[in-house]
Formats: sequence, C-alpha cells, structure tokens
Amino acid sequence: MPRSFATEHPEFIAGVDIPVEFLDTTKWTDESWHNDGCPHFVTADVIAPNVPHRISVWVERLEVGERECESLPRFGVEVVTADDYEQYMGNAPVIDCETMGDVYEAIAELSGFMKGEAL
Repeated sequence: MPRSFATEHPEFIAGVDIPVEFLDTTKWTDESWHNDGCPHFVTADVIAPNVPHRISVWVERLEVGERECESLPRFGVEVVTADDYEQYMGNAPVIDCETMGDVYEAIAELSGFMKGEAL
C-alpha cells in the first residue's frame, strides 16, 4: 500500500482534519510520513515553468486542542524543491495560516515570490 496520510497519520480524518482539496491527486501529492508531526501535501505542478519548485502544505488537526502543540497553526505553507520536496533553503518564508482561503493566498504569494515578485 502506498504511503499516505491515512497510513502514516490514521488519526487524521479526511474531510475534517484533511481538507478535501488535498485529496485531489491531480493537484496534490500526499507526502505524509509517520516520523513527521502531521501530514503534508505538495503541489503536483511546479510553481512556474521556469521555477523548479513546488509548494508544500503541512496540515495540523482542525481542533486546536488536538494538535501536537496548541500554539501550532493549522497550516504551514512553504516552498520546496521540485525533485525531492526538501524545504527550499533560500529566503522564501514559511507562511502559517488557519483556513484554506489563507492557504490559497499563501500559495499565490509564494508563487509570486519565487517568480521574483516582492511579498
């Protein structure tokens, strides 16, 4: 069975803890691993044709009291390398947020940043 949030973090519930948007395998790759504190998903496509990076979103539990640490945000959005999904160690920020709307805004900001636009 392939690795997924369901096998690596079975306590996370699809459609509750994991927003349904991340279940669309045409747009997201599930890169969850049991040694990580929470599931994470990587965009299926690179940010831009000339930028070999993707966006990774770490997903914490919906309920604050059920998170690994209550001070953690629901989502952490970051730029990762396109080939091995390692965190991009340039000056791209990690954007913490609480809603899927915020996640989409963060993706747009980071995509623009990687294309040379200011945040």
